[in-house]
Amino acid sequence: MNYLARPHTLDEKMAARKSMQYGVGAAALALAIIALALVANPFLASTIQSGTQNKSSTQSHQAGNFLVLLTDPPNVPQGTTQLNMTYTSLSLHVTYANGSTKWVPVSDSSTVNLLALVNVSQTIGSANIPVGSTVNTIQFTISSVSAKINGQTLPVTTLSNQLVVPIKGGQVLNQTRSAALLDLTPTLVQIRATNSTGGAVSYYVLVPSATAIIKSNVGQGQENVGTKAQLDQSDVNELEHAHQTGLGNVTITSATLSTTGNKTSISVTLKNQGSSNATIFGLTLHGNFSATQSSPSTCARTSSTKSSTSSTTTASEHGHQGNQSTQNTSSHGQGQEGCNAGNGEHDHPDTIPFKVNGTSLAPLFGDGSDHEGAGAASSVTLKPGQSITLSFTGTIGLKTEGGQHGPSLVIGSISGGSYTIRLEGEGFQTAQVVAT
Repeated sequence: MNYLARPHTLDEKMAARKSMQYGVGAAALALAIIALALVANPFLASTIQSGTQNKSSTQSHQAGNFLVLLTDPPNVPQGTTQLNMTYTSLSLHVTYANGSTKWVPVSDSSTVNLLALVNVSQTIGSANIPVGSTVNTIQFTISSVSAKINGQTLPVTTLSNQLVVPIKGGQVLNQTRSAALLDLTPTLVQIRATNSTGGAVSYYVLVPSATAIIKSNVGQGQENVGTKAQLDQSDVNELEHAHQTGLGNVTITSATLSTTGNKTSISVTLKNQGSSNATIFGLTLHGNFSATQSSPSTCARTSSTKSSTSSTTTASEHGHQGNQSTQNTSSHGQGQEGCNAGNGEHDHPDTIPFKVNGTSLAPLFGDGSDHEGAGAASSVTLKPGQSITLSFTGTIGLKTEGGQHGPSLVIGSISGGSYTIRLEGEGFQTAQVVAT
């Protein structure tokens, strides 16, 4: 026992006891002062609480247990080396175990080169999702797209700038780490035409086709945003199945197409014969069209029916090179020839993309024209058993002269011609229609 550490006299013992009393009293006084300060100054309390919340918020921004992976084998014209998409407001719709739902933000903004994601996935965000929850939808906005074609960077117009993509499967999350694998598979439509002075012009429209699945076999290290990994064969098979079943139950029950003068009418009736909702972002019309100049020029005003092979595409397989052309452009690229030769021929589109605006269709060429609803959300969702008729009546005009009002080239169908209608959404579906 260490006697040197203990007081030996009564005076020393009393002094030590008083010192302890003073210490306790000082601590109590300090606590009282802090309490009074918090009552008198609520801002101080909120500052302390905010600091705690900020610390918690900082911790919550670390990689979560649920990842969002992006893969994309796009269909693009030959000569395309980059297809850069900038997206914003990526979020997940979560249903928790107690039945409540919430949109959970994943990331604010990022740019990806879609051509770098053929047979590869890239982590683009993560979130903390409780086990027992279900993640059923991905939502994001496409803010801009550009393509590098033959060394030149060109602007691209999107058929729909907001995508809401259901996640197939609806599995309840029961693992420490899982992911949503989002497959965009868009088609970059190259629209070639000849302007009123005989020059060749091209416009580009990105037509999306998207689906998503839950991926359980998440590799080590994929939680880091920007990480790329090869797709497993099981992922490829599951994505192909999701594409086939996405719009596979949506049938085109009837379709009509006709052109009288400058007015074209198209009507497409759809029915969802499946057991789940199906989302459609728009449609494309493929075939051989007539083209008429709407303003004086050195060229003849009406074109002949120059050969223009339909650009109908088939389901792309993962691993297929993304820079394979989906259009026959052998008759294009010689815009001056028809004018200079005096034979009245003009290059004109063989694909016309249509946006969905309620039950209306609006042609979109990406030519800078003030198309109705251009750049806005473009989609329609059909519930099981639901039918809908999408239609357009008006002039399909391609504005090939910058700074002038109205279209320079009026596009129309040719009576008796066969055209392919391709629905674009969760996968795609096609049908044929003969123009009258």
